[in-house]
Amino acid sequence: MYASCMCAQVDSLLQRLAKSSGIQKIALLHQIISIDTSTQTYTYYKEAIRLSKILNDTLAEIKSHHFFGEHFRTRNNIDSASYYFSLGLHLARKVNQPSMQVYALIHLSFCTSARLAFDESLALLNEALAVSRKSNTPKDIALVLQELGVFHYEEHNYEEALLYFNEELLYDEKLNDSNSSASAYNNIGAIYSKIGQYTQSIRSYQKALEIESRLNNAYAVAACQTNIGIAYKEQGDYNLALDQLLQAARYYDQSKLYKEQASCYSTIANIQIEQGNYDNALRYHESALKLRQKINHQKGIANSLTNIGQTYIKKGNYDLAIDFLNRSLKLKTELKDQQMMAVSLDLLGEVYFLKNEYTRAQNYYLQSLELKASVQDPKGKAETYNKLGNLYLAWGKYDLALHQLELARAALATSNVKKELLQNYLLTTNVFRARGDYKNALLFYDRYETLQDTLQDENQRKALAELQIKYETEKKEQEIVSLNERDKTQATLLDKQHTLIYLLAGVVVLFIIIAALLFYINRSRKKLLHQNQTIIQQKQTIIDQKQMLMRELHHRVKNNLQILSSILELQKDRIEDKVAQDMLQAVSTRLNAMLLIHKNLYHDTLSAQIEIHIYLDALLENLLESYGFTKDQVLLEQHIAPVLMDADRALSIGFIYNELISNVLKHAFSGVEKPMLSIVFEANEQQVELLVKDNGLGMKNAKEIEHSSSFGIRLLRLFAADLDGKITIDSNPQGTAVSVHIPNLKTML
Repeated sequence: MYASCMCAQVDSLLQRLAKSSGIQKIALLHQIISIDTSTQTYTYYKEAIRLSKILNDTLAEIKSHHFFGEHFRTRNNIDSASYYFSLGLHLARKVNQPSMQVYALIHLSFCTSARLAFDESLALLNEALAVSRKSNTPKDIALVLQELGVFHYEEHNYEEALLYFNEELLYDEKLNDSNSSASAYNNIGAIYSKIGQYTQSIRSYQKALEIESRLNNAYAVAACQTNIGIAYKEQGDYNLALDQLLQAARYYDQSKLYKEQASCYSTIANIQIEQGNYDNALRYHESALKLRQKINHQKGIANSLTNIGQTYIKKGNYDLAIDFLNRSLKLKTELKDQQMMAVSLDLLGEVYFLKNEYTRAQNYYLQSLELKASVQDPKGKAETYNKLGNLYLAWGKYDLALHQLELARAALATSNVKKELLQNYLLTTNVFRARGDYKNALLFYDRYETLQDTLQDENQRKALAELQIKYETEKKEQEIVSLNERDKTQATLLDKQHTLIYLLAGVVVLFIIIAALLFYINRSRKKLLHQNQTIIQQKQTIIDQKQMLMRELHHRVKNNLQILSSILELQKDRIEDKVAQDMLQAVSTRLNAMLLIHKNLYHDTLSAQIEIHIYLDALLENLLESYGFTKDQVLLEQHIAPVLMDADRALSIGFIYNELISNVLKHAFSGVEKPMLSIVFEANEQQVELLVKDNGLGMKNAKEIEHSSSFGIRLLRLFAADLDGKITIDSNPQGTAVSVHIPNLKTML
């Protein structure tokens, strides 16, 4: 059908060509060249060149070369395309036509990239940028900046790509080119997503979404929503991700864009898997499969079959998993896609490993390795070597396991994949431990711990950078609104903003100090564990050393936290700004929650458990004193079950308790003659229930507070989520009751 439509279009142009002359005839010849695939095309090109020379129209001659070059490039005849673009470039230089030079240089860059000559391609783009800057043509500059950004993005030079895309945006704004601006924001969003800065990624995608919405580009809007959904998914905000993806899916459904809709469904299914909703995930993967079968998208069908098989593995239904994975492998083999085949083989190996059929699992892993070697995939090879190492460990073939794990490390030496290396170190540790070689086991476990600390530090730095970027962006937006609405109070607002920025800097420094202290604790514990395991013959001596070092360690941590608390108190007394004082007070109470844990551990190093009723009682006394209350001023009804709990969980409970009590003491009792505070903490092997009630004036909107984005509420939700807890708020003019329900406490006690 498409071919017949194209032929009809060419026939129509030929009829018009017979009646035309001069410049109009050349323009028609260019149109024919761009769509005609017959051998007659060269004749049209020669005629266009002949007429251009007769009319002494050099621009038309250059365009003819470019049109013919594009004709060959779209048909993957790269050598012919390069030849004709070079002719156009030579002539454009001769008559000093900068825009024509830029066009030819960009397309020559495309051709050299297709030949994998990337250095030459970059040189051509840099020359195009120099030409466009010299002629000071904003449109050409923006175009070249975009191509340079794309080039560096594809080469994984993300910082360079960001520079080019951000500069492109400046020119797009000057040109008022909304389409190009939206494209730049999408590219920037993709880069931030690649480097794990998902907050910035979402912001960039949302800017693109705003532009596309104004332009009524429905398809582009859906694409932006899909990108935003994927970024939210990677960030762990699954509800927000689903909202964006379902909106995009509805558009794709109405527009009959089945390929895009299927991809959307697959992403939604992956979110359902992350949330443990395997049945929902299966429904979406099966819907994606039906859509891809409808349009006969073979590669997509193979991926859907793989996804369904992988989901059945999660469900523990290995027979169905094997059936779907074999179907996917058969289709991928027909498509001759070796990388996709290797994925199915790895998953089949995993299924048979889980079924304890080690010989069959080994065969599939070895087939996968053979394919990955042929396509030069070092990361993929390392993944399969690790899987084989784990298989041989379970099989009891320790020498083979160590050999496979050594091969994995060799493959990872050429790629910076720390997650696979982390798994490799842990597996190697387990193999040496199973062999009774504790010296080498400790050596690799130390490597594992060191790398894990490095990854945690990287994640912490990323999180702090994300928070700082988000804070600065939000403050900038608020400042713009304030300047428009309150010109008369501009100086006051700026002073307040500076104070808050300085305060944020102080808080960031404080958290860095705390992180360093915690890192010191972890490193000290690792050294202690190392000593305990290497000197097996001196067990009693090591235990004595452990008690002594742990006592000293907790004593130091307690003292350091006490010093930090004292510094905060001194700083608070010297600050007049009420907002800053309140923030320092909040940080001080949180430090005290940590301090009390280490006080308990300092007094008892034989156990890493905390008597929760003593801990919470001491925490309450500190909070009352910090906010200027005595037990006589507040009618207390307190029932805290005497439970022993490990220090980490106790600290999380302490943070939750601290936030709830602090909130009551700060806000609830203003104007209340007889303050009443009821605290109930009950715990058993099944659950923990914490209930805090007051007789204050209540909250205006409890639901709104429950979902607030304030730092205190976010901390409360964070620590509750860490314990799989659920927070419920019930508020009215007679008081507020906040309950925290934490299930499955058996592992805590």
